[in-house]
Amino acid sequence: MDTVSVFQEVKQRFLNALKKIWGVAFFIFASGALYFVLTGDAFSILPLVGCLFFICIIFTLILINRIYKCPVCGEVPSSTSGNTAGHGLSGGIVMNPVKCKKCGAKFE
Repeated sequence: MDTVSVFQEVKQRFLNALKKIWGVAFFIFASGALYFVLTGDAFSILPLVGCLFFICIIFTLILINRIYKCPVCGEVPSSTSGNTAGHGLSGGIVMNPVKCKKCGAKFE
């Protein structure tokens, strides 16, 4: 199996899904900003914007765990730097990894 091309396809699917989620979020935010400009009523739109941001973060985390994985072992490419006190990934997601830190499959 050619892990380089498979991972590049996985990465592209992940980025396309992120563009869709955050594009919709931007459209809703822009609509909320227009509503604020036209009516001057910021307090009715603030909860929507906050919930929208929270929902987009949740969808991003779901996408990371479902799509953005090593095609061989299923590990999410993450860095080993940083301290998260044992909560989740240590250091964050690596967007351009050279190889999988778990199985050693090459991505580039």
